[in-house]
Amino acid sequence: MTKSLPKNKSVCLSVVTKYPHGGNSKTRIASETDQSTASKLSEAFLCDFIQNFSKSSLGLDLQLWITPSTPTTKDYYQEICRRFNVNAELFAQPDITFFERLSFIVFKAKSAGIDWVLMTGSDIPDFPFEQYSEVRFEENHVYIGPDSDQGFYFIALESKNFDLLNLFVPESQTVLDSLVKKCKDGGIQVKLLKEWSDIDTIEDLKVSLARNSANELPYTYNASQNLFNS
Repeated sequence: MTKSLPKNKSVCLSVVTKYPHGGNSKTRIASETDQSTASKLSEAFLCDFIQNFSKSSLGLDLQLWITPSTPTTKDYYQEICRRFNVNAELFAQPDITFFERLSFIVFKAKSAGIDWVLMTGSDIPDFPFEQYSEVRFEENHVYIGPDSDQGFYFIALESKNFDLLNLFVPESQTVLDSLVKKCKDGGIQVKLLKEWSDIDTIEDLKVSLARNSANELPYTYNASQNLFNS
């Protein structure tokens, strides 16, 4: 799938990702299995994501926002990118709250002269890259991919609107509702894309495997082969 970049606009894909090893990855899966299994799955998700990005032929500049920022982590991500022949810039996630981080990432793109930011996470091995064709790059629009947990797995927005992601979520609202409300309150039109899901639990993993073949997610299938009864 290919799509021409918008005329006179610069666009990047920013991916928030956590080093799979060291005992800090996929903690919910680790609580259901063990940390070794969670680390292997997290690495598999990342490999399938990067490989599928490389096959997508989108022509987007790729930014990987990594944590923790250590030489080991940087070397690891550089090797992953080399393995799949992908060029990516590596940036360190700042040590601030989750939504502050997302806002910071978009702000840094604005500071670098990038007009639009597409953002997601690396724990979606079957990320639907075809969603890019739904983004029209219209001024004062936001494109949101809602997830099954009533949050969002993908967002495309103008970098000038970075503060939209610095969310406060009241107990009475979901993350998605809070984001949509903040956009509309700011005069930003919202287009909701198709619902998808990342993988936080073993049940999420089952959903992802059920909608893909082993050829589509080879690393995730391989890392999952001992988890389920045949």
